[in-house]
Amino acid sequence: MPQDEFIEELIIYINQEFYQFKTCDVMLQNLVEPLQLLILNDRYLKNEPVTEGLDFSCIRDVLFRYNTRNLVEFFGIKENAFLYMFYYEKLGPRNAKDQKDVDPVKLETEMKELYDEALKYVPGEDPSFYLTSDSS
Repeated sequence: MPQDEFIEELIIYINQEFYQFKTCDVMLQNLVEPLQLLILNDRYLKNEPVTEGLDFSCIRDVLFRYNTRNLVEFFGIKENAFLYMFYYEKLGPRNAKDQKDVDPVKLETEMKELYDEALKYVPGEDPSFYLTSDSS
């Protein structure tokens, strides 16, 4: 799939999934690349048009070489911290309880600790405010 087609589909998804932030066009636009990286990270070595020009190092480091430095770098991109918080609130505790191969209580505790860490990078009551300026 060409990258522009993927982005069009991703924007449709973003508008549906993050409908409560629909008035924040800049915020929604800022979610495109982080979501691209999350969705396509397993395709990073495939030399496909859809992944052209994307830098997967930050997402791959936190997923496959987890340590505090990589977590800080990942959450340092405030859109990543926002996305983690958004999906944790939407699905986290329920998904933790559904896991069969790990202790669901321990998993939920660890997920909540990551949520608390993400809060340090997206402080305040309205996370959308923090996504309307340039990423750092």
